[in-house]
Amino acid sequence: MKFRILISFMVLAAMLFSNSVAYAAPEPSLIITPIYKMAAVESTSSTFVSESAPSENHANDRSLAVGTDQYGKLRVSLIRFHPIMEADGGPLPDGAVIAGASIRLYNTNLSEGTVIACRLGLSFDEATVTWQTKPTYKMTGGATMDIGSVDIDSDPGWYSIPIPAELVERWAGSSEKNYGVAIIPEWSEASNTIFFNSDDNTESRPTLLINYTLPSSDTTPCELTYTVSPEYPTEGELVTITARATDNKALSYVAIMRGSTVLAREEAAGTEPRTLTVSHTETAAAPSMSYTLVADDTASPPPVSRDITVNVEPEPEPLRPDAYDPSTASSWAVSEIEQAIESGLTIDEILSDLQKDITRHEFCQISVKLYEKMTGRTASPVSPNPFNDTSDAEILKAYNLGITAGVAPDRFAPDLSITRQEICAMLTRALKAAIPSLNTSVTNPAVFADEYAIADWAIISVRYLNSKGIMMGVGGNRINPLGNTTREQAIALVLRTYEAFI
Repeated sequence: MKFRILISFMVLAAMLFSNSVAYAAPEPSLIITPIYKMAAVESTSSTFVSESAPSENHANDRSLAVGTDQYGKLRVSLIRFHPIMEADGGPLPDGAVIAGASIRLYNTNLSEGTVIACRLGLSFDEATVTWQTKPTYKMTGGATMDIGSVDIDSDPGWYSIPIPAELVERWAGSSEKNYGVAIIPEWSEASNTIFFNSDDNTESRPTLLINYTLPSSDTTPCELTYTVSPEYPTEGELVTITARATDNKALSYVAIMRGSTVLAREEAAGTEPRTLTVSHTETAAAPSMSYTLVADDTASPPPVSRDITVNVEPEPEPLRPDAYDPSTASSWAVSEIEQAIESGLTIDEILSDLQKDITRHEFCQISVKLYEKMTGRTASPVSPNPFNDTSDAEILKAYNLGITAGVAPDRFAPDLSITRQEICAMLTRALKAAIPSLNTSVTNPAVFADEYAIADWAIISVRYLNSKGIMMGVGGNRINPLGNTTREQAIALVLRTYEAFI
């Protein structure tokens, strides 16, 4: 009989180590397993012996019988897989580390039952072996030398018997003689025989599958990076975590997990990519969500893992229906205030007494809203807090974004009024936080009669917002940079900025 060897790269799949028909789809697994190489050794010697015909040899039969005849007499199949190692002419490379093994048999009839693989104690000659001369598969005392079993149902097809990797290692290393295996029935009732194809059937011979890895000189672990979108999610938003693994040689998989549950996983799928990416999307839940990112290459370094926590902002409280008091607004401001309310660019606290000067604290709140509406991202407060006169989260967010600064290294003065030139500077900084590439230079800017009063640190911002139709003059060709800003004016300025850049 001709000896054939098949070698291929395959993912260690459930079909190799389960009791199900090989062609059935494997159940989803939460266990992260690496990609193995697989060596397939087809049988070169297989036959069966029959207790009811103890002196007959069945070498010419193309089937392997396992079970009982009508009298309850046993039928046992004998199979040998040899050679295994490359040095002996087999498929398994020298130095391979065996991770698992199974025996595949092709069932051809409709009988059912559990069959057991037993280690043989002596060799056999397919051409001459009979029931009387069969090698033993029992230990002293009568117990069989079981190494694995599989349940056979009434569906013809491939079935796999998992066997110990340690046994195949001993066979491969010659520390234990590879005499082969006996396939015996677990049942004893009469008239139940399962038939498998023997090695005479070239398309479906009994096969020993060996999953293995090879030692690698590559000791560089893969690299693992990630992104979160949006970067600062709000409760109820969809948030996407994307993990990206890169390696100098080849990757095995990359996965996103929570605890022991795999949320998303991407495998090399038989290829040897240097980059793998996987994403997981779910609804953000406050106060935070935790993930473990895991990636592995095909070499010897262990998997790389990274724990991350995504902070989630609570869903903002809606504006109170009674917060807005239009009777306190100037007639010119009513329309813009209502549009700002509809766009989510203002807060309850400044929707009454609208001609009152706005404070630094209040304008920080609506400038942060402007940034968040423009970017779709939730701002985060600076930590630690540099100020000793406020711990307000919106002030700390504006400070972290570079929109505002303190009046001293440790003092913010949240209740001070804010001038028109200060608002110009804060709005421009909010724009640059949202649009880092923004060019605020102005060709041929307007010249104001009171331009001399504009601070050097504010002149560019005042000219830029004026050129965009956001900060307008107060009449008499004046910009009034040192005048305070009312609540309604501040709301209108934020709305105009938003509409100019969306």
